[in-house]
Amino acid sequence: MSLDNLTITDIKFHPCARDLRSTGLRGWATITVNDELILDSLQVRRTLDGRSAISFPTRLDANGVAHPYYRAATPAARSAIESQVLAELASRGWIS
Repeated sequence: MSLDNLTITDIKFHPCARDLRSTGLRGWATITVNDELILDSLQVRRTLDGRSAISFPTRLDANGVAHPYYRAATPAARSAIESQVLAELASRGWIS
């Protein structure tokens, strides 16, 4: 799949509780990729340097090592997903 053809649609946002915002969490997004794949529970966060970012859901093993349930295959794919999602959330006023 070419990144030129990577299309994110059906973006849904679920804000977190107010008390979790101090951790940087803003909420969770569900997205559809190319009308073929639904990705659920993407975390939308504010980083320490003040920018918005997404993170993919993970589980911790018995040793505390994080393993993603799913993730972007390349940094370019991650950037393409993140930029489309964050731009849409910002346009709707859900993040700044």
